[in-house]
Amino acid sequence: LACNLCWYIRIFSYPTVFISAIGLYTNDKNVAYSIASLSVIAILFCIYKYGLERLWWESTKSFLCMAGTATCSEAKPLYFGFISLSFMGAIINSIIIWCCLKVLKNSQ
Repeated sequence: LACNLCWYIRIFSYPTVFISAIGLYTNDKNVAYSIASLSVIAILFCIYKYGLERLWWESTKSFLCMAGTATCSEAKPLYFGFISLSFMGAIINSIIIWCCLKVLKNSQ
């Protein structure tokens, strides 16, 4: 089961697929602004969750994880001792932002 914070990350990450498809269909390069905005918000949630997993701050004081079925401080699975799903989410969203910037740069 995913914690509440994982759901917030997914809420901002999953729409990028549909927005990208609409942008490709309509040949509108301005959707890159929307996609980049969603990815920036998702990265902020990923960094916050990664901080909870790595115990940079206490998860008991997290206002986003109070009513979840799973605790936000658990990092399952954990690869190589530091790569969690929230870490991978931050990397993927960073790549998405980079691609959006390339699209916007090439459209000028």
